[in-house]
Amino acid sequence: MPPRTDPSHRIEVIRLDNGACALLARVAVRPGEVLVPLRIADLLPEPVRHSIQVGVSAHALVEPAAVRFTNHSCDPNVMVDTTALCLRAIRPIEPGAEITYFYPSTEWSMAEPFACRCGAARCLHEIAGAAHLAPEVLAGYELATHIRLLLRDGEDAPPRGPGAAPSPPGPGG
Repeated sequence: MPPRTDPSHRIEVIRLDNGACALLARVAVRPGEVLVPLRIADLLPEPVRHSIQVGVSAHALVEPAAVRFTNHSCDPNVMVDTTALCLRAIRPIEPGAEITYFYPSTEWSMAEPFACRCGAARCLHEIAGAAHLAPEVLAGYELATHIRLLLRDGEDAPPRGPGAAPSPPGPGG
């Protein structure tokens, strides 16, 4: 597959040796700088594989479509700013670097949880959304406003997973 370049000429999708796709930076980006502005293409009531949660109960497919190839990392170099609608660098990014973000920073409970193989020193190994992580783990990441609100309000399932306290037994257990 030939590389596809976003009209902004700041990002590019490539196919990796393992057959997966990845989003690469085509330019140097400083921390805090917007790499790519986003547009909402479609609002959804439920998460789907390529949606980004943009509110407490809102999920969106975004444009440019190339952004859907932004892979997860437990040591990301961008955040998805759901307020300003952009990918914003959180550390320096050199041209040719893969663009990654921490999926639980925007996702409360993911449509398709997965085993993480990012290889980061702080890899969490299982990624299912912020609802499944301890607040102490999430404190090490920049989180979308709606995730901070959900954490504050204690919404949805109790945290479980890497670094989380075990769930209390259910009825009769």
